[in-house]
Amino acid sequence: MEKTHISGKTRRDKLWNKNFTILFIANVASMIGFQMINPNMAAYASSLGAAESALGAVTAMFSTAALVARPFSGKTADRMDNRKMIFISLLAITISLFAYNFADSMPLLLAARFAHGVLFGLNSTIVMTMASRVLPEERLGSGIGVFGIGQILSFSVGPYIGIYIADNMGYDWLFTIAATFSLIAAVLALFLSSIKTAVPGEVKAKEPFWKTFFAPEAAGPCMIAFLTSTTYGAVNTFLVLHAKGRGVEDIGLFFVINAIVLVSCRPVLSRIIDRVSMKLILYPSIICLIGSMIFVGFANSLAMFLTGAVLLGIGNGGAQPVMQAMCLKSVGFERRGAASGTYYIGLDLGNTFGPIVTGIVSSRFGYGNAFLSMIIPLAMSLVVTFMTGKKQEESLAA
Repeated sequence: MEKTHISGKTRRDKLWNKNFTILFIANVASMIGFQMINPNMAAYASSLGAAESALGAVTAMFSTAALVARPFSGKTADRMDNRKMIFISLLAITISLFAYNFADSMPLLLAARFAHGVLFGLNSTIVMTMASRVLPEERLGSGIGVFGIGQILSFSVGPYIGIYIADNMGYDWLFTIAATFSLIAAVLALFLSSIKTAVPGEVKAKEPFWKTFFAPEAAGPCMIAFLTSTTYGAVNTFLVLHAKGRGVEDIGLFFVINAIVLVSCRPVLSRIIDRVSMKLILYPSIICLIGSMIFVGFANSLAMFLTGAVLLGIGNGGAQPVMQAMCLKSVGFERRGAASGTYYIGLDLGNTFGPIVTGIVSSRFGYGNAFLSMIIPLAMSLVVTFMTGKKQEESLAA
């Protein structure tokens, strides 16, 4: 395959080139396995005898582990063969998913979550970095938006399948089938072609060492990602338990409706993301996320939950590709790994903070009020969006 140079002068002009297509399919398979177990982890921990106030720690442990891995994953993506590292990390994730079968106590479950989180943090950063490097530069924002559709598809199929398997076949089958999806992704990764990451002499020799781990240029969108992803962590951890507490069945439809909305609006947004100001997309997206938490918090029927799913889909469909594009465009080609890692640091912090706060609030005031409390970080994200400034707007619209 034609090598890709960090100068960006040798790039493919096709969005659906070989590497991008394989990455897209492999990422869908891998994320289905991840999403299958994610909404079931709190219920699984509860079945092991965990206290209600401690259920958030199951998700928080995963996010904390991924957060630990992010700076190193960014450096790895900028210095090592992305193809090889994607295969190795997916194979290791397969093993970690199967290992959940042996996590029959809270200490073992937390250990398994930590190992899985580290590997997930490594893999997702490298996958996003490689995707950005095989996309045409002028279509980076729209290409990242299209790539995100695969994650949306997994968010639809994964939780629904996972909840069904857990309810009807048991957790052993859940973990085994999830591991199989990850293994399929690892096999697909073998068909990727290697790309050139760093070229001697083109990387700034006097770049501060810490900048190889973190991209300060992406701090603004990283903070927005942190504040908005608190909702994702809360929904992923406690939605099933909240619905059961309200006597609402078939809550798996929440994830299906959410994904249908995401898939419907993402292509439209992907076409305009490289042409408009970030505020034209971020402000209404965040407002939709606030509306989603209001409906979910007060929900006492499946219809109210599904209304929240629609608003959540619109909100995430607009906000996520914008924040990713902002992070990636804030740095040069040779530091895309650091920028990807920085973006995911924000997500991991939100996915850690959200379940912890939701767990604490729900233990005292119930799940409904816990979801309503997520309005606070979302409102703060509106302020950060305003303060991000014209520089970020111009870089996104460039």
